[in-house]
Amino acid sequence: MKPEATDLTVTIGVVDHVSPVLRRIGRKLWWMRYGALVTATLVIALVVLAFVAGFLLAANVDAKRHHAVTAGESISVAAVAFGATGTVSYTSADPVPWAEIRCDAGFGLDLDTWLDVFRGNVTFTAGPTTSWSSGPASCLAILWHFDDGSWTELARTTFEVTP
Repeated sequence: MKPEATDLTVTIGVVDHVSPVLRRIGRKLWWMRYGALVTATLVIALVVLAFVAGFLLAANVDAKRHHAVTAGESISVAAVAFGATGTVSYTSADPVPWAEIRCDAGFGLDLDTWLDVFRGNVTFTAGPTTSWSSGPASCLAILWHFDDGSWTELARTTFEVTP
């Protein structure tokens, strides 16, 4: 059916204006719904920021207390055969040094052994491990100082494990 010129057409438009009262009510409802979440997020962010700042300040203070590396620090390991016992020799002014032995036989870090050399524990076994069943390896011996939760490298040397 075709509209006639006598029909009344009514157009309902979209309201572009929201009263200030409705706007305030909307803000209150939003804050009531999300305010606790926003507040909790801000508190957590401030706590994390304070923790990071405290950690950085503590790291700066700790850095000043660490053992100073002197020219007399050294570590050495003579070449050792696979499966045999190797011996670490070291010189250090540190009263409690540690030694780390790392060996790579071509499969990544195949041996990583820590020795409390200050207690006289100066020997290690050069394989086998789960990833290193035989053959040569290139190794690194590192002399470490430990203080207040931090490690400081004192000296390092390389050596070989023969097949």
